[in-house]
Amino acid sequence: KTRRSATKQPSQQVRSLLGSANSAFIEHDLDTAEALLAEAIGLDGRVYTAWKTLGEIHLERGSKQKCVMAWILAAHLRPKDAELWARCAKMSAEVGYHSQALYCFNHAILAEPQNPTLLYERAMLYKELGDLNKAITSMQKVHQLLPDNREALLELTSLLVSASRHAEATKMYADLYAAARDDALLNPSEPKQFTSSDLNVFSELLAAQRQFRLAITNIKQISRWLQDREDQTFWDQFDNDAEYDDRRLNVPEFIQYCKDNGIPLNASAYSLPLDLRTKLALYRLKLGNLEEAKVHADIVLYSAPNQYSSAESYADLFLKLGDGMLESRQYELALNFYVPLSDLDGQSTAHLVMSMGDCLSALGDYEQAEEAYRTVILHDDKNVDAKIALVRVWEKVGRINDALLLVKYAIWQRDRDSQATSDNHRLTTETADNSMIDPALLGITEELDDDKYCIIPNAPLIPNKGTEARKNQKASLTLAEREAAERDATEQVLSSYNSLVQDLEGISENSPIAVAEWLMVASTMVEMFVRTKSFFPSDRNKVFSGVALAQNRASKLGVDETLIGLGLHMRETLLADADTSQPQSDFQDAEPVSVTDESLEWRGLKISEWFRICMEYSLNLAKYEDVEDAYTVLNQVKGANVFFQHPKRNRTMLFVHLACTIYAEDYSEMQDVIRQILNKYPFETDGYRLFPLCLSRKEAALKFLCHANHQKFFLRQIKSLDALLDDSEEMDLEGRSKLNVPTTEDPVLLVLYGQILFCSRSYVPSLNYFMRAYALMEKHPMILFSIGIAFLHRARQRQTANRHQQFLQALSFLIEYRDVRSAEGLEATIEAQYNIARAFHFMGLTTAAAKMYLALLENSEATDPSSCTVLRSCAYNLQLIYTISGNPRMARTIVDRYLAI
Repeated sequence: KTRRSATKQPSQQVRSLLGSANSAFIEHDLDTAEALLAEAIGLDGRVYTAWKTLGEIHLERGSKQKCVMAWILAAHLRPKDAELWARCAKMSAEVGYHSQALYCFNHAILAEPQNPTLLYERAMLYKELGDLNKAITSMQKVHQLLPDNREALLELTSLLVSASRHAEATKMYADLYAAARDDALLNPSEPKQFTSSDLNVFSELLAAQRQFRLAITNIKQISRWLQDREDQTFWDQFDNDAEYDDRRLNVPEFIQYCKDNGIPLNASAYSLPLDLRTKLALYRLKLGNLEEAKVHADIVLYSAPNQYSSAESYADLFLKLGDGMLESRQYELALNFYVPLSDLDGQSTAHLVMSMGDCLSALGDYEQAEEAYRTVILHDDKNVDAKIALVRVWEKVGRINDALLLVKYAIWQRDRDSQATSDNHRLTTETADNSMIDPALLGITEELDDDKYCIIPNAPLIPNKGTEARKNQKASLTLAEREAAERDATEQVLSSYNSLVQDLEGISENSPIAVAEWLMVASTMVEMFVRTKSFFPSDRNKVFSGVALAQNRASKLGVDETLIGLGLHMRETLLADADTSQPQSDFQDAEPVSVTDESLEWRGLKISEWFRICMEYSLNLAKYEDVEDAYTVLNQVKGANVFFQHPKRNRTMLFVHLACTIYAEDYSEMQDVIRQILNKYPFETDGYRLFPLCLSRKEAALKFLCHANHQKFFLRQIKSLDALLDDSEEMDLEGRSKLNVPTTEDPVLLVLYGQILFCSRSYVPSLNYFMRAYALMEKHPMILFSIGIAFLHRARQRQTANRHQQFLQALSFLIEYRDVRSAEGLEATIEAQYNIARAFHFMGLTTAAAKMYLALLENSEATDPSSCTVLRSCAYNLQLIYTISGNPRMARTIVDRYLAI
């Protein structure tokens, strides 16, 4: 045996050395004690007291690392000493030996597996190390040992939330509530084990999963259970929270219930803790039920004799309600909660003042909003959010020069801070997507001096008269400054355009980095174009209010990108204002400039190139980022006179818009765009073909295709065309051509409308329009096929009276379709034969269908089934017939031969 027996004592010499060492340690002669212990360990290294005392000596000297090493060796000699293992674990964690700490905790738990303290401390160490799953596992064992311990329950809930395992935490509280209900039934006199605090956490977990309505329902129902009025289920039929305020006195069911049970109408059992009432208000806001939210908010607001007393007692609730109102854009209501908080000591935080500034700015009180943002900046000069907000306020009041100066200062300040930790002298970015930021976009080419641009620290909190005068003063540039800015802007445009061209290859390969860089550069160029007032004459007298071209994309940008964008916008605004004050500009010559002139240029690029950038930017936004941003960009650039006055570009913008909807599979927007195209180009056959082409993917597209609105729209088209044909019968051919009046019915329109009816299962009406198209084009395979399947489906309907006749009519048209289609080549022949076989399969004649499927497969051996969808469908249908008919061997043969990869 290699391990000493528990009963075996050390030798006499070792015991003597240990005794002398202990005496020296008691006399604080640490050097002598350490030397004696080292000698004893040299003679026998398996003596527990030697290692334990040696650790005490190192601890006395302040060397925790050596101490824990000695104690771990001692603990290995007594592996069941959980207390020593726990001390080693805690000391290892203190000195940063986390892996060693976990090792010690594991040994301690092996010694005492049911010790909740050890399990809890190990869970906290896992949490500190970021291993949330192991922390949760350890904490779950604590919860099993101490199911009634609320501290353990809350810690486990926090870990589950941090690990985004909200569903597990929610189930845990749901089970806790169910157990508490069962316990209350067995022990009605005992206090309930599920409290309002538990309900508070339970509702937060539901809200974290955006189950706001379910959270409201649970708050109301569980609160009734806590208040011993669970039998009042009649409240569930109301979509409000009237049971918790005076409105319940107007509810007939409640009045009748009180009469039947002898309960006073103003019973205190209908009160609700303010934290739960706050939750109800916030969740009602999330659901858009503002009026109900205001009822709860007012009760919290006036829970004390005045708002300020309420705010002092319930500051956290006031802040939550204020933030909720601000998020819901109820700015005046938000201020009702923010203002009382701002007067309390310790509550006037940067977040509170910023939020008040946002409310004031949204309400148009720019003076007070400016004061709020200045207050934040005066206390924290590095608060970029406050600087950005102040820039936007100054923009709205016309202080463009000051806004541009502040943006430059903020960018310089962040660049200076980044240089403290990096030798690379450039703007740092928060994400890899921000690598294209270039300070030259703002015209920042000179060195910035701290005193020169540090305008915020020295600015007065309340603006003086000079400041007020500058607010109303129009920002302007001199002619020399304007020309210099235009030259800088042109150089930047050409540089950015070259970057776009270089990134095109990466985009074609779907490189994420190339896409991100291309979108970044393109966004600055499109922003520059849209901010130029000369292109938007109808908006010449309007002040641009900083509407973002891509709001969803802008919300994801880093701080530096946001600052660059603001600076670019400020400079373009200054140039636009200067442009309107000049007698002439690039697009304000004495003689009108034709927008169809392809040589027309702006800032070094032809207008056609600007148009292509705008269109490609929209398409790439729809393809790689957010389609809503793509729609916003398109709606903005459609207002440019150089675009909408150019017929070809106007048409292209419509089709780019359509392409964006196809990328995003946004069928609702898609149908609107197609309607615009059809209205703009009426009675165009290609337009009718475009409609089913775009709505030909997935079941959702089919629902839009057969929508009742489309039926009405195309029926109006048919009636309008019929009316035009009737009115033009007496008009000669030359007159019809001049008025662009169709000379015949359009079979494509008739077939399209028939197919919409067919998809709506209106087979008989659809046949009417298919037959009208058939009279115009008797040998068109699509028309023949449409008539055939319409008869086929009608024959399968329960209400039909001539089923067999309709089957024969269907086969007659389908066979004619096969003959016409087979003359168009091999693939067309395969398609036609498959459809005939599928028709027999649909009719239930599986024997005939199987023969046709098999003949088609055998006659198409030269065609690779993997390259022909029709043949794969044919093989699948055939094996399905064999399987249903009880012939699995043949079914497996077909699968192995034609469907196996």
